[in-house]
Amino acid sequence: IRLIRDEINRNFSIESLTKDIRIKDVELGEMKINLLGNTDYNSYAIDFNLSSRDMVSLNGSGSIIAINEKPNIDLDLNLNNFNYSFVDQIGKKILSEIDGFASGNINIWGELDNIQHNGNLILNNSKFSIPYLNVDYTLANESELNLYNQIFEFKNVNLIDPIYKTGANVKGNISHTNFKEWSLDLNFNSDKLFVLNKEFTLNEYYYGVGFINGSIDLKGPSNELVIEVEAKTEKGTKINIPRSQNYNIESFSFIEFIDKKSPHSIDDVSNSELSINNKGLDLSIDLEINNNADIEITIDTENGSYLSGKGLGDLLMEIDTDGKFNIYGDFSTTSGIYNFKNLGLID
Repeated sequence: IRLIRDEINRNFSIESLTKDIRIKDVELGEMKINLLGNTDYNSYAIDFNLSSRDMVSLNGSGSIIAINEKPNIDLDLNLNNFNYSFVDQIGKKILSEIDGFASGNINIWGELDNIQHNGNLILNNSKFSIPYLNVDYTLANESELNLYNQIFEFKNVNLIDPIYKTGANVKGNISHTNFKEWSLDLNFNSDKLFVLNKEFTLNEYYYGVGFINGSIDLKGPSNELVIEVEAKTEKGTKINIPRSQNYNIESFSFIEFIDKKSPHSIDDVSNSELSINNKGLDLSIDLEINNNADIEITIDTENGSYLSGKGLGDLLMEIDTDGKFNIYGDFSTTSGIYNFKNLGLID
């Protein structure tokens, strides 16, 4: 650090080297910063670079003006295979394992508590996971991301699932408020996309493997994300709805039908749902079920009684991470099995 103050000069300069920079579990390398300016005007020029193993992943230059209470910055950044996996706060618990590398040019400017950005990034080896559905996705290499104001915009980005190699086209944006509060407005459109890979657990409302043809919208703040699906089932879909209760031979009417037009039925459902602190993921699925899908309802998990088959129908499913699971609609079986077992005596 050098500070020169005399009748002519009011100069201030810093040369710094910070090693072993780490954000969460991501090692970013070392940062070199050079800053030079005039303390009377609180105006400074800055240049810096971030490197790891002699490879520069981020460098930039620009100005910092601190005349007012809120300093202003104007920086030009160059990214070269910059590891951005530390930004997993975008998805909180909804999206996880965000990973990848970005290259491109960005200009960031504005007050420190209201940073804006403009530029273009190319993404490679990018991926993320949706834990609730137990599905992983990757973005096609050379995917383009446009930046403006406080928005990251995807334009015709292709999404791929690494297991079955199904894919979707992605459009929309991810926005933020000073890199703290994140919101999503994304649309996925696909002829066939792997969307469900849930295994059986005792407290699960449904599990299985799912493929759909249609549209998926992700909207809202990252901690209260709403997913709306309008699609039809594709070949390979197999959904199982387990029942945790055990039924004897006298009581196997486990499905109760309600009239959606009845104000009493809807009020009862709505009031019970409003009492839940509905934070996290909220799914609304308008699904056309065709003969590509196998549906199985386990009546008795202990003895193994189940209904299984194929059919046609239109179902509206409402699901969230707080335990809501409602299904409305019509379903007609075209073929199937009712395998009834009781007390180990009847099969």
